[in-house]
Amino acid sequence: MSFHMSYELIAILMFSTMMVLLITGQRVYGAIGFVAVLFSLLLWGDGGSEIAFSAGIKLMKWYPLLTLPMFIFMGYMLSEPGIANDLCRMFHILMRPVNGGLAIGTILLMVVISAMNGLSVAGMAIGASIALP
Repeated sequence: MSFHMSYELIAILMFSTMMVLLITGQRVYGAIGFVAVLFSLLLWGDGGSEIAFSAGIKLMKWYPLLTLPMFIFMGYMLSEPGIANDLCRMFHILMRPVNGGLAIGTILLMVVISAMNGLSVAGMAIGASIALP
C-alpha cells in the first residue's frame, strides 16, 4: 500500500508531524526517527523497512566509526578522575598574572583538548563546559 502525493505535500506533512512531536516534548532523535519510519512505510509500503536496515548496515561498515569508542573512553578518562578540571585550574593559575589571564587560560585549555580530540568545535564545546563553572 503506497500513496501518491506531490513532493511538496509530503515535505509539509513530514515537517508538520516533526514539529508537532517536538512541541509535545519528544526527543529530537525520537521525533526524526518516528517521522522517517512512518513516512517510509506510508510511501514505500513494506519496502520502507528495508531502507532503514540497509542504511544501518552501511553506517556500521563506515570505517571512521571505529574511533568513536576511543573518543568516549578519552572523555571518560578526562572527566571522571578530574583531569580536565585540574588542567583548567593549571591554565588559570599559570595565566593569572597576565591581563585577561582567565580568557587566555580557557583558550589554551580548548587548544589542548582540541589537539587531543582532533575536532576544534568539539574541543571548544568541551572546554567551555569545563570552564563555565
